[in-house]
Amino acid sequence: MCKKLIFFFVIICITNTVSTITGVNMDMDGVQAEIRNFSAPKQVNVLIELICDCGRVNAAKGKPCTCKKKNEKIARNLEKQIVDDINNNTEYGLMIKDKFLKQFGKNIVSAKHIGGKKHHDILLICDDGSNFRCELKSSKKQSPSNWITPWQYAAQFLNGTGDKWRIRRFYAQAWYNKLPEIKTKYKLTNDIPPFDEWWKSDANMGSVKTAFGKEFKETVSAKERGKIKEKFVSDLVVPDEEIKNLLEDYLRESKLVLEEKDCWLVVSDSHKDIKVFDRVEPEKITKIYRKKSKDLVFGVESKIFKEIRVRWQNNNGIANISVQCK
Repeated sequence: MCKKLIFFFVIICITNTVSTITGVNMDMDGVQAEIRNFSAPKQVNVLIELICDCGRVNAAKGKPCTCKKKNEKIARNLEKQIVDDINNNTEYGLMIKDKFLKQFGKNIVSAKHIGGKKHHDILLICDDGSNFRCELKSSKKQSPSNWITPWQYAAQFLNGTGDKWRIRRFYAQAWYNKLPEIKTKYKLTNDIPPFDEWWKSDANMGSVKTAFGKEFKETVSAKERGKIKEKFVSDLVVPDEEIKNLLEDYLRESKLVLEEKDCWLVVSDSHKDIKVFDRVEPEKITKIYRKKSKDLVFGVESKIFKEIRVRWQNNNGIANISVQCK
């Protein structure tokens, strides 16, 4: 759950009575709420909704917010922490240096946080003048020593957006063709925008921007939209030409990304374990195949690469069609 709590509110549903709440204490890590000085009859339902710093409302059911903004903030903080560990020679920083020396025969003297749109997170500077562009990965559930590939328990090694991925526009056009049916079924009042406007404003990166998209999100529940998407994917026929284009785009974009990473560093929250991976060379993949999934997913015939997943990254059917490569 996001550490920064902008606002929360409590809805009390009580039969034939009114009660008051004089204090609320939130434990953001455990997603727990303690209500003090509260009295009410037996039939009471308490719903606590949290709005994190991404602006998204989440019911407090023990599940953290998984918004992109929150995840990016966590990643940035982790990158800066590792850089500080290395530069200040903390116990964990010295452990990283020792692992690196054993793996590459290089002594790290300092580290620099990169960030931005580069395809690596930190720059490691060695005493012989050489530099290593390094990608950081981590998992709360798996120790680094359990990782077989440097992205095994992470989200992906490449998150594809933009017009370079032709499958995104194919997927978007097929979904757009369903919007009149959706508008009629759910009695939406706003006009469907022209495709180019919808493609630029909703289907691409960021949050929903069109009036139609906002009404669709507000009117149709996330669960219902998920069902619409699953049916859409199940019925979607992807022509051979589109599969060929996807493979071409995948080979090109994955090569560009992987060539910007000289090494990978898998770290642990506990600061007790670490694993260093050498650079991963792009493979000449010759075949991808459709897999059964709630998203549009293609398997990759490879020992280390797993799949290409086309999905809505910001609410099903609402915004941000991306291509996640694992």
